[in-house]
Amino acid sequence: MKEIKDSKVRVKRKKTNREFDTLGITMELEKSLSIGDQLELERKKIKDRKKRRIYKLLIKISILAFILVIATFIIHINKKYKVNSYTQELIRSDSEINIIYDKDNNLVFTPYRHNKKEAVIIYPSSGVEPVGYAGMARKIASKGYKVVVAKVFMNYPFFAFDRADKIINSNPDKNRWYLISHNTSGDVAVKAAASNKKIMGVVFLGTYPSGDDLKLINEPVLTIWGTNDGILDFTKFHAYKNNLPTNADFTEIVGGNNTNFADIKMIAGDNNARISNSIQQDRAAEHIYKFIVRTSR
Repeated sequence: MKEIKDSKVRVKRKKTNREFDTLGITMELEKSLSIGDQLELERKKIKDRKKRRIYKLLIKISILAFILVIATFIIHINKKYKVNSYTQELIRSDSEINIIYDKDNNLVFTPYRHNKKEAVIIYPSSGVEPVGYAGMARKIASKGYKVVVAKVFMNYPFFAFDRADKIINSNPDKNRWYLISHNTSGDVAVKAAASNKKIMGVVFLGTYPSGDDLKLINEPVLTIWGTNDGILDFTKFHAYKNNLPTNADFTEIVGGNNTNFADIKMIAGDNNARISNSIQQDRAAEHIYKFIVRTSR
């Protein structure tokens, strides 16, 4: 039996390539990162576009709101109260009073006789044309005072802060002036009186000042109101009395309202008067006359 010698069999193992393809992996990673960056960038762009749309929308809303406010304000200040039909008769000159519109559209009442050294300016309330005060102006002028009913830009007292100065400068023959304010023109009259030394006193018709300018300069003041006034806030009115000089005069007209100080249709929110326009204005004019006589000495 043949002895078979063990033979060493060498098995050559195939080498496994364990080296990684780093270049490919790097490219794949860069590709993944690039896609992620692109997605993030796209999300940011979308977010920015949304922000811009919201911003533009807010701007448009703000502009529209501003336009609406301005339009409402213009409509409000352009509102005119219809004057009573008889006012055209009141602005016709006669043998006692010359009535004209001056170059600035102020309505001027000048008495031919007994033309006193004092003169009067009437500051209209919002929405009231100068002709709306023809009755009051005529009654005061009949007592010997020149009366100028101010023409206010857009019929809004806020724009009349320098109107008194212009009127006074246009009438150099008059050195002593009194301001009459009605309803919404109270604060404007106060500012005018506080800034012009030729203004000797202020009359408030159904209104009051919110500041204490007159108290500081101790300007003579007369306040007149009607017991049926539906516009005047009597709670604030009593509080604001402290803004007036200690020697201020207060007078009420029984049965009068706010509207009847002028010759116009009813002011919104006012109460019906128990006396006529003419009677209320007669009583007011008499009080104003006595006030001027007493304080101009």
